[in-house]
Amino acid sequence: GSFLIDLTTDAGPMIVNPAEFPAKADAKLFFKFNNGLTSISLPALSSIGYSFEIYNNDGLTSILLPVLEDVYASVILTNNNSLKEIYLPEFTDTTYDLIIENNDALTSISMPVLISTGLDNPEPSAFLSLYGVVWINNNPALTNMSLPALTSINSSVEITANEVLTEISLPSLNSAQSILIISNPELTRVAMPALDNLYWATVEDNIVLMYCDLGIYGDDFCIWSS
Repeated sequence: GSFLIDLTTDAGPMIVNPAEFPAKADAKLFFKFNNGLTSISLPALSSIGYSFEIYNNDGLTSILLPVLEDVYASVILTNNNSLKEIYLPEFTDTTYDLIIENNDALTSISMPVLISTGLDNPEPSAFLSLYGVVWINNNPALTNMSLPALTSINSSVEITANEVLTEISLPSLNSAQSILIISNPELTRVAMPALDNLYWATVEDNIVLMYCDLGIYGDDFCIWSS
């Protein structure tokens, strides 16, 4: 089954009723084009069986999912222009993608126990997986990104065009197929000291970058601006 919440008119302030959602939802959850939606609060939801997508909700300011642990498809949070914080304290893994893009007011992303995205892929190669990406792109107010337990990414890491982000620290990451860190104009530091399993990477056009550590690869993939 699916919970599809798709409104195209301003309906005034709304709060999603948590009683409508079970603790384990074998469903797709879409919150999209709800211009009057201000808060999503699902305090009992621990598992989602398919995709979880929140996008194009102009009035959304908060997402409260205090016990969500896993999503068996993608997590997509895009074009929510009033959303300031994404905090998923118990979220450990998604079998597909994590995409956070084009959220104009977003200042902080924190997922302290997220371990992996995508299915296991022990040997990164030229044949890149379609699933398991981590994309954090074009969030112009983002200053803090905390993913301290993230160990394995089955596909690409893409962190681009975040105008005020100063540091990218993924201290536990040891495996990814590819890494792209491009056009973050205030970025000074990239630290992935545990990385030892990677097919390729590009770190470029970060004009004030001063420190770049990609584990056993050092700064080989880092292009310094003159």
